[in-house]
Amino acid sequence: MHPATGASDLPLRIAMNHTRLADSGGVEAYIFRLVHALLARGHAVDYFCARVDRPIEHPAFRAFAVPQPRRPTSLRVALFARRSARAIARSSREAPYDVVQGFGRTWYQTVYRDGSGCHADYKEAYLDRVKRRGWRRTHYRLFPTDRAVQAIERWRYVARPPRVVVAISRLVREQILRRYRMPPERVRVLYNGIDLERHHPRLAKAGRGELLSALFGDAARGHGGPAPRALVFVGSDFGRKGLDLLIDALAELEGEAELAKRRYAVAVVGRDHREERWRERAARRGIGARLRFLGYRDDVPSLLAGSDGLVLPSWFDAFGNVVAEALACGAPVVASASCGSAEWVCNGENGFVVTRQEPACLARALRTLLLRDELGPLREMARRTALAYPWDAHVDALLALYREAASHGSLRSELT
Repeated sequence: MHPATGASDLPLRIAMNHTRLADSGGVEAYIFRLVHALLARGHAVDYFCARVDRPIEHPAFRAFAVPQPRRPTSLRVALFARRSARAIARSSREAPYDVVQGFGRTWYQTVYRDGSGCHADYKEAYLDRVKRRGWRRTHYRLFPTDRAVQAIERWRYVARPPRVVVAISRLVREQILRRYRMPPERVRVLYNGIDLERHHPRLAKAGRGELLSALFGDAARGHGGPAPRALVFVGSDFGRKGLDLLIDALAELEGEAELAKRRYAVAVVGRDHREERWRERAARRGIGARLRFLGYRDDVPSLLAGSDGLVLPSWFDAFGNVVAEALACGAPVVASASCGSAEWVCNGENGFVVTRQEPACLARALRTLLLRDELGPLREMARRTALAYPWDAHVDALLALYREAASHGSLRSELT
């Protein structure tokens, strides 16, 4: 372990614990990129996980297997938290870590990145309100997974609080401080950084061609009147991301005289095992022609850049990386206030924030965007907003928090 004084440029020995090592998925993709950034800067990383989907080959990187049962979910969650803590403790006895960072459902760490918010808030905003209606709510009250997740959360914030909590939005920070007696100075907001080259407005031409073809076919060319509006909805869990609200909002707009001459449609990008049900719901509401399900795409940055806006009316989203990516691509955003990255959106400047999760509220925001003739100022401000959050600056800020946590000494002295 390195001394704190005069060690700002010395390499750190870092342990991380998360269930999976992969380059896809929200938190997994973030961790994968972060590990590579830390290794490139000369730090050493030990990674404790249950599964490796995408190995990392580097002399300063080691992966440690943490056994985890597949079922039941409650036991899987609880055992990973316990076994990863023991594995890190064993390794730290051989050579202490400067920093132990946890992600997800863990409690053994000096730095914890809270990328999901408090489970009770998630239940109130989405699970109990939307997903677990009727008999499902009774079933899950008897199911132990929620209790296991909340027990780990209490252990993390009450029994063994980390030295620094990285909240990925103000939304998450406020939830933590409202539910737990954490010292406010320990809970820092650090927004995710963006790859500003991968997500760039220069992709707009290619992306727009793809979108117009997918949404309007041959009708995209040679049609008089106002230019068509091509919106995108991106996510892998359509229910939590608010596709039901979007469908109902589009149904409210259908037939409006103001929009009669404006061609518009929404490309739904991502996978959902209930896709056919969503198609049927759209058809029942009479807006089947307004949605095109494109499935998984590896050209999402181009589609965002070529669109006239991203729509993300999430019921609950601790951050929502796609909002940041859309802004970086120069696309205006319509997002719900329950999405952490809506903190980047200024009404009428780079998009619109939907303050209530009601179809009528979302419809009003969509109407304003669809009827605006000139989107140039919105696009310019969207890109300018994203420029304040480059990836390298995010890594710099996180390393400063690592060194702050490391200055208090070894983890071994406070966790056994």
